[in-house]
Amino acid sequence: MKVTMIHQPELIETEIDVRYPKWSARVKHIEKMLLSVEITIGGKCDNVTYRLTPGDIYYIESVDKRTYLYGEQMVYEATERLYQLEEMLKNIGFVRVSKKCLINQIYLQSIKMLPNSHVEAKLLNGEKVIVTRNYITNIREALESAL
Repeated sequence: MKVTMIHQPELIETEIDVRYPKWSARVKHIEKMLLSVEITIGGKCDNVTYRLTPGDIYYIESVDKRTYLYGEQMVYEATERLYQLEEMLKNIGFVRVSKKCLINQIYLQSIKMLPNSHVEAKLLNGEKVIVTRNYITNIREALESAL
């Protein structure tokens, strides 16, 4: 892959052109990453507020009417509700895997069928998230699009 950076002070906003020989999952991934740069989400951890980008978040979970953002090693509490975050992040690679959980598909490592008709999604940081029956199609499509 070749990256060319051109400084043009006369531009009003940053423009990015991506040229590709054939549409692929990798090109789609690049598009999602570029779009995610503009989004920031507030998260609190130990009374400190952080500005997180979607790339900082492995998965999002709602527990007892609170929404938590799980990073590689830290957990943050979000001010937004799960449905609000889903709407904000659905076009840049987040997928619903249960009524209370979204995962960032760029961190999806593998899926494994469990005996109770559920699926276990393993993320790159070693975390395992249960995918309920209603959302198995979502996770399969997410994994296939990453290949």
